[in-house]
Amino acid sequence: MQALAMLGLEQDLVGPSSFRTVPIIPPIDLNADSLKRWIGRLGKFTQIGTIEGSTPESKEVGATKRNLEMKEKKLLALEEELNVKERVEIPKLLDEHNVIVDMMKHEFELELDQRRKSLDEELKSKVVTVEQKEVEINHKEENIRKCKQALEKKLENFKEKEKDLESKSKMLKEREKFIEAEEKNFEMEKKQMLTYKESFAANMELEQSVISEKSRSEHSQMLHYFELRTRELENRQVEMEKQLWEREGAFVEKDRDLKNISYLREVSQREMEEIVGN
Repeated sequence: MQALAMLGLEQDLVGPSSFRTVPIIPPIDLNADSLKRWIGRLGKFTQIGTIEGSTPESKEVGATKRNLEMKEKKLLALEEELNVKERVEIPKLLDEHNVIVDMMKHEFELELDQRRKSLDEELKSKVVTVEQKEVEINHKEENIRKCKQALEKKLENFKEKEKDLESKSKMLKEREKFIEAEEKNFEMEKKQMLTYKESFAANMELEQSVISEKSRSEHSQMLHYFELRTRELENRQVEMEKQLWEREGAFVEKDRDLKNISYLREVSQREMEEIVGN
């Protein structure tokens, strides 16, 4: 309808309300194909007007026909003008389109180059990061190797200490057995000495009773013998007490050695636990 209004055809095509045989032409677009279809429909309309020329309304139809022919010429001129514009505008639009495409292509290439540079930088950064991690890993491996060597050395020292401890433990057990045997012998000798003292006291009492019954000469002889015997027994008692004191001192020294060995065993055990824990 807009195109018809531009050409002044809208009112002429509708006509008076009594002229019902003239159809209302729908709105058209101003392009070549639409104009051709519209002109074809106008041709059919002129044929209808020719057939109905014998009716009472033939004069009005003829006037309408002339108007339509004039409008048809205007439409043909408009079609030609549109064709000319189409021939001119299409290359122009193509040029503009190509310019836009070139701009978009240039922008795309710039963006692609920027992304490529960004990817190159990112790749270089990742390569540097990987190299740094490789250096760190090599450093850690070197530290682990050194720690392993130190641990193996500690383990070797521990094994040597363990062997030494086992040797000392065997010696200690042998000394303990020897001390136990010495203690048993000492107890036996002590009991024997007590028994001897008791027997000696009984003999002394018996000899004293016998001496009192004998003559003075015999008494003096017996007294002299008794004194000698007593001195001998006292000397023997002192010697036995000295031996007992020496054995007690040896026992104390052996007990001290046992405590030292036990302490060394505890220290070695703690060192072994620390090595295993590390």
